[in-house]
Amino acid sequence: MPMVLAYTDFSGNDIPIAGPSAAPPVQRRGIGRGLGRPQPTLAGRNGRGGGRPRGQKPPNFREGWSETNNFRPPPMPFTGSKGPNADYSGFSPVEIFYLYFTAAVWDLLATETNRYANQFMEAKPGTYHWANNPTNINEMKAFVAILLAMGIKRMPQYHMYWATSEMLINRFFPSIMPRNRFQAILRFLHLADNLAPRRPQAPRNKLVKLQLFLDITLPTFYSAYNPGQQLSPDESMLSFKGRLSFVQYMPKKPVKWGMKAFSLNESKTGYTCVWQLYTPVTGTTPSLPVFFNLTHLKTIQRTYT
Repeated sequence: MPMVLAYTDFSGNDIPIAGPSAAPPVQRRGIGRGLGRPQPTLAGRNGRGGGRPRGQKPPNFREGWSETNNFRPPPMPFTGSKGPNADYSGFSPVEIFYLYFTAAVWDLLATETNRYANQFMEAKPGTYHWANNPTNINEMKAFVAILLAMGIKRMPQYHMYWATSEMLINRFFPSIMPRNRFQAILRFLHLADNLAPRRPQAPRNKLVKLQLFLDITLPTFYSAYNPGQQLSPDESMLSFKGRLSFVQYMPKKPVKWGMKAFSLNESKTGYTCVWQLYTPVTGTTPSLPVFFNLTHLKTIQRTYT
């Protein structure tokens, strides 16, 4: 029996191209290998094989579906208790502040400030008389109180808070701390040891000078208060125009220059549950994973089942 080689055209008909009943040769058009020549194929309209059997209708993917405009997903069960972890009704504002600035914070401030001052004295002896008068926890509390008061009463320069003229006199700041002592503490204020060994295999941490402070203070935000069910991630800008590698410029923000921070807040009260400063590594650290990192809290996770 003679062999017949055929191909399938776009209408699904088998047309012989070799053998006794072969069709007349097709005229070529153009130059090149195989141009204008019918190619033998299997089933399929695109010439690549496979395809849908003849007579079968295309599938209707919308069958069994209906459109709705009022769909709401089922609520996730919330089993947590919202509110403070203790009764703070009789607390003064200073006592509330101490819930977040614990004794470990004040000890860190005093220890690292004295350490850096001593390191500076060894490198440049005789510059300051710090060794005979190191700072302590009570003095650091007075120093932070002055900084908070300066944020309320703004003056162009530090020394003007201790001015003695009738127009600029302010009795609060001189009663807390002398001007020279304040400037000396401000000069040596530190939160980490500059000579501490760094781990070369660890990824670069741009907040290494603040990491110990953040490790102490940030957990207090979600240990002192249990947030409710509705949480809202947000970003904010901390105004800053100094020399810093991760300063951001956002021309459409009210604060155009500064450090960008992400926070997870309770929607109804605005309470900040956790906060993270954005320190990008060029080309490797997008902003979006920071939001996912904010949700990795045991206090929040244990309230959902």
